[in-house]
Amino acid sequence: MGRADYLNTSFELHAPLALDHVALTLLLTLCSLAGQANAPMLEGVARPAALWQKMRCEGAASGRPTASWTGSLTELMREMGCTGNAGSMRTLVRARLMALADVRVSVSNKSTGALVEAAQLLAFVENENKTLLKIALCPHLSRSVLRSLGGHYVHVCLVTYRRINTGAGRVLHALLSNRVRETAHQQWKCGVEKLSVALYGEEGSAAAQRKRLGATRAAAAALVAQGWSIEEFWRSGSLVYAIRRGATDPKVLQSHHAPRLGAG
Repeated sequence: MGRADYLNTSFELHAPLALDHVALTLLLTLCSLAGQANAPMLEGVARPAALWQKMRCEGAASGRPTASWTGSLTELMREMGCTGNAGSMRTLVRARLMALADVRVSVSNKSTGALVEAAQLLAFVENENKTLLKIALCPHLSRSVLRSLGGHYVHVCLVTYRRINTGAGRVLHALLSNRVRETAHQQWKCGVEKLSVALYGEEGSAAAQRKRLGATRAAAAALVAQGWSIEEFWRSGSLVYAIRRGATDPKVLQSHHAPRLGAG
């Protein structure tokens, strides 16, 4: 389970299984595709009843619009930048899609603990031949993805993301894209140990933590190779990064819509 607090609101993600960088790539791709489509679905209007039932909405999420994307698994894999054996990749991507559909998103009042809304992270249905997917994002995420609903979504440049060839590097890129704005003179400073915990969690022996710190520095180097600026310095005996967004990442934060995946 993951949890984050913002002002008086608590957000929780309940995932039966641990999610890897493939699941993250899939979710980021779906956010981008749904943002480009910008076609919110309302209950009973272009939204199959089976899809809405799988969303299992509670509270304020009931009846709210959902962002969606319709296409084949092959198209989705192409947008994800999948390479390798097509058959095994199809099996892997389908498994991650099912894993994301098992994630439950809950929003509650931090002070009272009262549930505000809850739904599955996403839901999907297929045609009889399993050649076409209709995928809907949960109402809470949809409000951020769809510019027509006035939300704000910090976009991840999937072009740069796909050029990074390690799972840890991709996760770190997605994490930092959310924290580091594209303003050239602006830096975001963060301890390397804190980033390591964000990537790998706090559990593990001292030896495991040291290994993870090395892997975090390797992930940071992968971002530097893609044009990000990450400078190291010591502060109070701890290693700290001063980070600027890569010049090759599009300045997407000035727009509410996702960048087209073919653009760099």
